[in-house]
Amino acid sequence: MDASPTTTRCRQCGGAATLHRNPYVGVDLSVHEYYIDCVRCGIVGFVPADREPESRPERRRGFWARLFAR
Repeated sequence: MDASPTTTRCRQCGGAATLHRNPYVGVDLSVHEYYIDCVRCGIVGFVPADREPESRPERRRGFWARLFAR
């Protein structure tokens, strides 16, 4: 899935949550670039665009970009 998920706080319970990059961003109506997955309460939610994290996970690169990277 993600190369390096980042940990953050859950907005619901305040527990540890993992920040993931949304693999479907840009497809159809998917506009949220990140979502969080709480370890404690199990809630999954999107991160609003105006509250995007300061430390973002590294962006995934496509096959051809990795193949021809020098």
